[in-house]
Amino acid sequence: ARRSRGGRRLDVDDVGAQHLAGRPHGVRPHGEVQVPRQQLLGPVRVVGQDGKGVPNARNCGIREAGGGVIAFTGDDCVVSRRWLSSLMEAFDDPEVGGAGSIREAFNPHRPIAALWDASYVIPGGLVQKYNHLRDHDTFLSASSAAYRAEVIKGLAGFDESLPSGEDYDLSLRVRRSGFKLALVPGARVWREHPASLKGVA
Repeated sequence: ARRSRGGRRLDVDDVGAQHLAGRPHGVRPHGEVQVPRQQLLGPVRVVGQDGKGVPNARNCGIREAGGGVIAFTGDDCVVSRRWLSSLMEAFDDPEVGGAGSIREAFNPHRPIAALWDASYVIPGGLVQKYNHLRDHDTFLSASSAAYRAEVIKGLAGFDESLPSGEDYDLSLRVRRSGFKLALVPGARVWREHPASLKGVA
């Protein structure tokens, strides 16, 4: 999903319109209010690209999106109400080329999902994970990231030749181009982590 500062929403559907229509409502974790999908998203423009893969879908979104900032999340994620506004605040600093946050487990009651969550980035809690990223190797996961449009368009977006890690690669290229990456803990996003060993594999 991508949204500009003006609030326009663009979904790139990598499977088919019928798949998007059948997805569940935007159920909020941790006791928050359940919001029907239509109310949660507002006006949506769907662009289909026929199963060409996630990096290609993101690049399709980059090409189609307007506005000065392009934000990304996944169809297996649920964002907080202040997710986008929190990310946008980071761009008040002209040296920031991208901003993002660490995804949390939507289903932490499942042991495998909790283990996946605890081991993401480094073993430990959110504070330790954010400190590690700030002090060692800042990168943004496409589960929760926003970039200046001119920056990622100038870098030709995500590298579609990579088998995985294209979001890490983009983070690295943004930093090498002279921009900073900002970590925004207030931009909370939850992802449904694998709940079984089969899902991890």
